[in-house]
Amino acid sequence: ATTDDGSCLSAILNVPEHFTTIQEAIDYASDGDEVHVSAGTYYENINFNGKNISVIGEDRETTIIDGGQNGSVVILSSVEDAEMSGFTVENGNGESEVGGGFFIDMSNVILSDLIIKENTPRHQGGGLYAAHNSNITLNDCIVKDNSIIEVNGAGICLENSSTAELNNVVIADNDSDGTWSGYIPHGTGIQVGYDSYLYLNNSIVYNNNCENSSASSGIATRSGNISVLNSIIRNNTSGNINLEGGSINITYSDIEGGWEGEGNIDANPQFIDSDNGDFTLQSTSPCIDAGDPESDLDPDGTRADMGAYPFYQIPGCIDTNAINYDS
Repeated sequence: ATTDDGSCLSAILNVPEHFTTIQEAIDYASDGDEVHVSAGTYYENINFNGKNISVIGEDRETTIIDGGQNGSVVILSSVEDAEMSGFTVENGNGESEVGGGFFIDMSNVILSDLIIKENTPRHQGGGLYAAHNSNITLNDCIVKDNSIIEVNGAGICLENSSTAELNNVVIADNDSDGTWSGYIPHGTGIQVGYDSYLYLNNSIVYNNNCENSSASSGIATRSGNISVLNSIIRNNTSGNINLEGGSINITYSDIEGGWEGEGNIDANPQFIDSDNGDFTLQSTSPCIDAGDPESDLDPDGTRADMGAYPFYQIPGCIDTNAINYDS
């Protein structure tokens, strides 16, 4: 690995080998550089400062950024092309009381292989808040145990014409108090508002809780648009889906209470141990081979399953991408 001495177009910056903190490496980095972070707990709040860089942790189970309840853990503002992967992002309380884990504004971002947990802003976007034409992709992530006191989206909140594509994502056990000056909020798991778009693919929205029984604790939109495919939305305490304006299209998904749409079912998905965070499908699950037949085949060559990752049907085949939720 090398540090950037100005003689090359891009560089790998190592933390803590070359830089004591992640932020020091980001401050030094130029567009196109990669910041590689070794396992450990880093007590800091980082800001990409508008740079188009990649920040890569060694392993999301052991590479932790702890925001210390000192604002958003990660801020991405006016970034055209940034990536982050391989971290646990925890213990943030938000930029201006929104976006505890991630505060994303006017940015294009790819987030992969992350655990976003135990962030506690007051208002919106406990795990992640994206606004003002942001475009984000989440791949193989877990958004869990985040909370808000007021308004929307303890897990994820999209606002102001933002777009999010979620692939193989678990959004579970997020919590909202559900009151704000008489206004009833919606979408404890995910809130999509103000002309924003959500594409939820092969994902799980499960066991999110809103203490206000009039609100929705699963997924909701007031004026946004939602597309759901090959996903499972169940066991959210005060309602799984809420639509107030905007649109929602759900196909080939397992929705508690049922939902009109091609291929949808309403059945116990038979997770191995959802109480302890194991969302693997049992061999008898009705979600196996029940996904969209036009979707890409599962890696074992069978039809797509519903949920965050497939059930492998070839003896001895191990899912190397399975989600280790209980971390």
